[in-house]
Amino acid sequence: MQSMLQAQPWHAQDAPPALNALTQSVFEWINDKNYSRGFDFASTAARTQSGDCTEHAALLAAISRATGRPARIVLGVLMIGAEQQQAYGHAWNEVWDQDGWHVLDATMPESMRSPESIYYLPLGVLENETAAYTLSYLNILERFPSEIDWHR
Repeated sequence: MQSMLQAQPWHAQDAPPALNALTQSVFEWINDKNYSRGFDFASTAARTQSGDCTEHAALLAAISRATGRPARIVLGVLMIGAEQQQAYGHAWNEVWDQDGWHVLDATMPESMRSPESIYYLPLGVLENETAAYTLSYLNILERFPSEIDWHR
C-alpha cells in the first residue's frame, strides 16, 4: 500500500488531501474493475489494482486513515435512477473531516455522479476489517431487503 500512497500527487503535501482527491486516487488506482475478487484487504487491493466496490471501499478507508482521517466501510444498497430505477448491493465509505462524516464512493467519484439520482441506503458499518470480518459482514447481509419499492 505504501507504493500506492507514494505514487499520489498529494502525497508530499503538508496538508491532508481533499476528500475528492482521495476518492479519485482509489478510483484510478483500481484499474481492473471486476467482480472476481472476494472481499480483499486494502493491501491486496493496492497490490492487485483489481476489484469491485468492496476493494474500492477497503482501500479508500485505509488511505483515508493513513492521511489522518477516521474512515469506515458501509454496506448497503445503492439506488440509481430518476427514470429507470435500479438497486444494487454496494459498499462505500464514510470519512470524517472537520464538518462531520461524508459519504464517499470510490467506484463513482463526484465528477461522475448525478446527485439527484443516486441514493445510498446504509444497512450497516463493517465493524471488523481483520480476517474475522465475515461475522460482521454476515450480520449486515441479514438486513438486505429482498425487494425495494420506489415511492417518492
